[in-house]
Amino acid sequence: MVSESPRQFKCNKPLQEAVFTLDNSKFWYLNFVYNFLYNCIDMDRVHFCNMDTDSMYLAIAGSQIEGYKQGLKYVIKDQLFYDQHYKEWLPWNDCTVAEEKKLMGITTESQGENIVCLAPKCYSLYNGNEQNDDIVSLVNRMKGVSEKKANLTTNDYIKCLNDGYNINVTTNNLQTKMGIMSMISMEKSALTGIHNKVVVLSNGCCAPFMYEINADHYLID
Repeated sequence: MVSESPRQFKCNKPLQEAVFTLDNSKFWYLNFVYNFLYNCIDMDRVHFCNMDTDSMYLAIAGSQIEGYKQGLKYVIKDQLFYDQHYKEWLPWNDCTVAEEKKLMGITTESQGENIVCLAPKCYSLYNGNEQNDDIVSLVNRMKGVSEKKANLTTNDYIKCLNDGYNINVTTNNLQTKMGIMSMISMEKSALTGIHNKVVVLSNGCCAPFMYEINADHYLID
């Protein structure tokens, strides 16, 4: 936590704690993907739409008859392995809150028929079809801008993805400087096609930043 005073700054959180938290979360994240999903789920029917430090957004091609809240039920390729290990990771029917929120476990935050992912922490989950103009927004997320104040719709995310449509919003924040509190108005990019945290390849995949390595150095099959 960083606190500001007229003449000095103070940081009382050790850097090692932050580094360990990020590294440990990525370890358990990949542990779930490689040691559970890849072993018992048909990954040809599962698409990673977006990923973040402690969350993932999956598009699952399951049953066309059952609704969108079917989970992984219809994409299991090894039922025996799934039955033996799914309780180590996933919640189940009639489980307690403690079992659902277990340490290092996975829980479902929200589900929908469609999702548009622009960047980590920037997505729109919705039901319906944009071609039929019957979209129902379920969750809209963006980073650095209040969802309530931005008042964005799913169509804004779709325009940004398809047409490079950028949306700026004005935010008001309180700022203290030299003991004086002021209201600061800033214009921020709420939705944009630019992603400045990773290298975005021509097929939409993302690769990490590496020294003197750009998108042209990656081979795409």
